[in-house]
Amino acid sequence: MRLLAREHRDLLSALRQVGAGEGQFAFRKKSGWFNIDLKKPGTTFAFHRKKTTQLIDGQFEDSVKYRIRHDHKIREVAKWTEVLSAFQIWLARQVARGI
Repeated sequence: MRLLAREHRDLLSALRQVGAGEGQFAFRKKSGWFNIDLKKPGTTFAFHRKKTTQLIDGQFEDSVKYRIRHDHKIREVAKWTEVLSAFQIWLARQVARGI
């Protein structure tokens, strides 16, 4: 999975809003998941994007589904904005804990 430009921009913006510097986080890919690691053990937020194409009534239609993983839970969401919102909430919790 490739990180899309808008995803990269939105994630960096969220990190900057809480004052996270370049040395406080790392982006990495593993097993189809995109992971955002904070430099503290057990602080990883991950998401997975899956695009499918179906032939419906003679036309190809794309659909995108996202899965989010954090705090040892996985849930599915329909839109990037939901992933970003969940990331911002998770990030606020990490800041409150003192990343």
